[in-house]
Amino acid sequence: MFVKLQYPGSPDVFAHLFLLILFTFPLGELAQLSLVAFSLASHEASIFLFAVIAIFFKEGKLRIKYLTVIFAYMFIWLVSIRFDITSLWYTPQIRGFSPIGMIIANPSNALWGIFYANKLIWLLIAAGLVIVARRRNYRSFFQILALIACGILMSLIGVDTIRMFSWSFFSIFMAVKIIHEEDNPKLSTFMNVVLILNLLVAPLYANLHWVWTPSGIYQIIYSFMGLR
Repeated sequence: MFVKLQYPGSPDVFAHLFLLILFTFPLGELAQLSLVAFSLASHEASIFLFAVIAIFFKEGKLRIKYLTVIFAYMFIWLVSIRFDITSLWYTPQIRGFSPIGMIIANPSNALWGIFYANKLIWLLIAAGLVIVARRRNYRSFFQILALIACGILMSLIGVDTIRMFSWSFFSIFMAVKIIHEEDNPKLSTFMNVVLILNLLVAPLYANLHWVWTPSGIYQIIYSFMGLR
């Protein structure tokens, strides 16, 4: 969410806040569906995120209602472009190239963007996956993977990789919750160390066009990694 606040005018932060409200408060069906509708109205990329939420986090009739709201929005969207599906292929064109084409030509920028979206917090996500796998809690395991897959998918259709991938941020909250539930002092120490070290990792902005590094000593450090 802090990434979003760096870009005035980006509506992503609204969708993220709606997602946090959805999982923070005990809401009824109408309130949940309203949040889905508000998120879709804020940013069309919410289609991907809330489809994952519907499929992997909801059950029964509520899942169907979530998907119904999403499909209703998609229908309105198609009406707005007069059902000209081909026009969608031109939307992601950036400077003459599609995002996927640019990733194939230079995959390193995309990989840097995905890594720096979470930085060292990836270690906590990995720890969370290992814990739920050992518990045989496959539901939580696939929920986290689905959120990460959603971020990867979105990074394939946009040029600003960090911004697009950070839509999967809820996987971090799930991993932290899983680690806390273990009530293991060693795991708690591990998490605290990761969080402290993560603050020492300088922010880096990566998109499909370039990788921007901070100035000063961080720039010197990154130069040894081949980044300028």
